[in-house]
Amino acid sequence: MAEAGPDAVRVVAYDARAHGHSVTADPAREYELSAEQQVDDAVGVVTALYGGGEAAGGPPVPPLVIVGHSMGGAIATRLVASGRLPNVLGLVVIDVVEGTAVQALPYMRTWLRSRSRSFASMPRGIRYVVNAGHVRRALSARISVPPQLVLVQPPDGGGGAPDADAADGGGRPHRRPRWMWRTQLEKSEVFWRGWFVGLSAAFLHCNVAKVLVLAGVDRLDRELMIAQMQGKFQTVMIPSAGHAVHEDEPFATAGAIVGFLRRNLFIGAGGDDGTSVPAIFQQRRPVVPRRV
Repeated sequence: MAEAGPDAVRVVAYDARAHGHSVTADPAREYELSAEQQVDDAVGVVTALYGGGEAAGGPPVPPLVIVGHSMGGAIATRLVASGRLPNVLGLVVIDVVEGTAVQALPYMRTWLRSRSRSFASMPRGIRYVVNAGHVRRALSARISVPPQLVLVQPPDGGGGAPDADAADGGGRPHRRPRWMWRTQLEKSEVFWRGWFVGLSAAFLHCNVAKVLVLAGVDRLDRELMIAQMQGKFQTVMIPSAGHAVHEDEPFATAGAIVGFLRRNLFIGAGGDDGTSVPAIFQQRRPVVPRRV
């Protein structure tokens, strides 16, 4: 994204509920991961950063382009479709489509049971993610995996997580600290269908410029394929990537996003120093986005 110029855009990335280093004020609500709750969380982040905008008697919220991957793409779509944020100009959804996501849900339990549950060290956890193909680019995994693991001390008596990094999570109880997944995805199962069912209709309902970045054309379901042929949104394919498109091919993904911003006149082409600030980001009033 640096290609857009350091003064052209501000990138805000936050921990989703039950992810990363953040925790909820009420531990009992840590895994309240419904789409509605996560939309509330996103609105709260924007409000904390920029206030309530002119509707709340404050300065206008700057132009926003919402970006999300996988579950985050589903939440980004529902956030934009809700109309709760002012001055949203664009939506970037990375490798999540309702049809393929819903079809994959029955296999999620098997996938969760098959992955290693703990690791003797952080490097072993990173190596596992790369070797298992979850993230194909080792440098990306070194950045993205550490926030996904937490160091767990063995309980008194020597029981605890498995001592081996076996795929089935087996092994003898350990007496040493182990790195374990910070997010217990099993606890979110009740919300899985709510994230994805109706996603295609919500995406098409978003009255902003939008782009779908995919690892393969086979991920498009029928509803989106028809809409794409009608020119209702832009599609970018990065076939050399797996599901973690932005981690497997970070430069291609960033290029696709910057190209989307420029194509829709959200940012300018940039000067020789790459720092020109496009007029749209200097406007004091919300603008009406072009429809795609």
